[in-house]
Amino acid sequence: MMAKAALGVLVLLLLAPPAVSQVPDDKLIVPGQRIGKWMLETQMDTLLQMNGPQNIAPGSPGTPIERMRGWFSDSNSEIWWHEWSNLFFSAATRGRNAQRVEYIFTWSDDFKTDKGVAPGMLRPSVETAYGQPAAVTRTVGGQIPGGLRLIYDEIGLAALISRNGVIEMLFVFRPRSARTLWDF
Repeated sequence: MMAKAALGVLVLLLLAPPAVSQVPDDKLIVPGQRIGKWMLETQMDTLLQMNGPQNIAPGSPGTPIERMRGWFSDSNSEIWWHEWSNLFFSAATRGRNAQRVEYIFTWSDDFKTDKGVAPGMLRPSVETAYGQPAAVTRTVGGQIPGGLRLIYDEIGLAALISRNGVIEMLFVFRPRSARTLWDF
């Protein structure tokens, strides 16, 4: 009898999905890893399953999938932007139909880092939380012309800052890979 009970518990434990593989939708930005439930390591097909069809905000130029040269990726014309405007979330791939995600980003102030940094805050909040960035670059074109990009390459976090000093977007990328994404 005891052996049957132990066998039953063992079967249940083997069939239960591991808690580690389930990411909560906690609105936390973890540099180098994730934004809420969206993991940097998630493939594009999975993002499409999670988020539904890509969409872009009414009145925005372009399409939900477009080349990002000059806006988020400097001179790298291989980076493509995939947007879910309704979720305030985007992903970038190297090639239009690539599965590997190079970085993810959000412009929603609902998402915050564990140090409390979120879109809508002022530039000093990023520098107070994370120190001086590894690089500061200027954005070219796009919706935030003349803005700044604060790049924290060691941890995989970047902040897009408008001319008036507001954090417009927070980016999560693989640590120590910023030079493959942005010119500096």
